[in-house]
Amino acid sequence: MHFEHIPADLIAHQICGVARCDAIPLITYATREHYTLDAARIACPARIVGGTADRLLPWPSAAARFRDNWLPQADWV
Repeated sequence: MHFEHIPADLIAHQICGVARCDAIPLITYATREHYTLDAARIACPARIVGGTADRLLPWPSAAARFRDNWLPQADWV
C-alpha cells in the first residue's frame, strides 16, 4: 500500500480526531456491562485500522475479539 498521496495535515487531523474520540469510554462501558453489538444492522462499510507497531494495542491480538465477535464483515487493515 502507498499513502504518499495523503497530505500530512489530513493525517494529523485524523489522528487528533481519534485521540479526542468519546467512543472509547463508551466501548469500555459496553464491554464491561456485556452489551452486544448487532453487527447485522450496520448497513454501511466499516474499516478498522490497527498499527503493527502499536505497543498499547498490539495487532492483531488487541483486535481479535472485535474482529471475531463484533464486526467480522469489516475491512480489517
